[in-house]
Amino acid sequence: MLSKPKVEGVIEQKHPTLWKNKNFIRLWLGQTISQFGDKLYLLALPWLVLELTNSVLSATLTLALEIVTEVLFAPFVGVLVDRFSRKKIMIFADLMRGILMLSIPLLFVLDALYISYIYLVAIGLSLLTLIFDSSSQAYLPSILSKEQLMEGNAKLTMIATIMRMVGPVAAGVSISVWGAHVTIGLNGLTFLLSLLFLLGLSHTQTHFSSRKENQTYREIVDSLNQEIKEGFLYLIKHPVLWPITIFSAMMNISIMGVQGLFVFESKIGQGASSDTTAMIFWISGIFAFIASLLVKPLNQYVTKGQLIRFGSIIVGIALGLVALFPSVWSMIVCFTLLLVVGLFVNVSMMTLRQEIVPNHLLGRVMTTTRVLNQALAPLAIILGGILANQVSVQFTFAIATIIVGLNVCFAWFGKMKKIA
Repeated sequence: MLSKPKVEGVIEQKHPTLWKNKNFIRLWLGQTISQFGDKLYLLALPWLVLELTNSVLSATLTLALEIVTEVLFAPFVGVLVDRFSRKKIMIFADLMRGILMLSIPLLFVLDALYISYIYLVAIGLSLLTLIFDSSSQAYLPSILSKEQLMEGNAKLTMIATIMRMVGPVAAGVSISVWGAHVTIGLNGLTFLLSLLFLLGLSHTQTHFSSRKENQTYREIVDSLNQEIKEGFLYLIKHPVLWPITIFSAMMNISIMGVQGLFVFESKIGQGASSDTTAMIFWISGIFAFIASLLVKPLNQYVTKGQLIRFGSIIVGIALGLVALFPSVWSMIVCFTLLLVVGLFVNVSMMTLRQEIVPNHLLGRVMTTTRVLNQALAPLAIILGGILANQVSVQFTFAIATIIVGLNVCFAWFGKMKKIA
């Protein structure tokens, strides 16, 4: 059993409005800066890998390693998030991400950058991003009321959509002028700037850990296993969260199987430049930004369950479009629909978890959900790369469309249909 919570700081009972909440503003500003860097990385890393190897399999393997890292370490990260200060964890994650990203241009200049090191960086960045995201998501309910969570999640998600307009354009220009390695280095600087804003966050977390002083190694292991098990059992026994997790896992298999192919098909298949390839990201970002403004008013007329179910149909249509009509423009439309639908669906599911899960379990349930969602994603990514190499990109998109079709049936005729 868990011991009685020990409060670190004081949790406010009355929360100020969103834009008068200093903690939320600092978190929002920090993520605005780091998300800009992330969107530079989104185009620059696969571009750099393709420059070094000219292999789509190497590019997809990089993405697969990132997912494998999440699956392996997420349960332990959940315990970490529930045991320690979420503010300090976010600061540490940003610092280490900045150092990792800055090492790439340094090694490139020294002519010592190899694909094996990029794989290691991808693994490290994936772990640190998992740590940061889990801490950030678990921190939010401590500074916002339940009524503010939907809007708060939408505003934080809006950052990513805005940066999808700005970041890829900047990445395309930066790659053309300085190269992909320098562009990745700029991402490192954004992490260091982000942590400056996070330093001002309040310690609002309540510790729920069952840690005791002078524990033996065996006791520590047993304690970790117990806490991981507690979050897992809560998730699989929940009548709302468990069907959503199954749905998300199926959707991830299909989307991850083709995610690494957008840049490859544009650069290799369609012969597009980095500037043209960047359009896939910034045009989709424009529409996603508009969608982010509609999350709150739309929620007044459409339930979270309806958003998730209708979204599954649109994802299938988007993937089928590229399978039937491969071009840069069909990929732009597909990526835009995936991003817009993903925004509505992810915000809805995130808010549901934050509303339902007790705060002392939030970190573990979030990361357990992430593990189950991503468990088969690395295999899907690798198989997607192999199918694209051996058959075609279009065939890979067709397989993904079929998988989404099965998920649509689950969403509309399975347990998902009961979710309001």
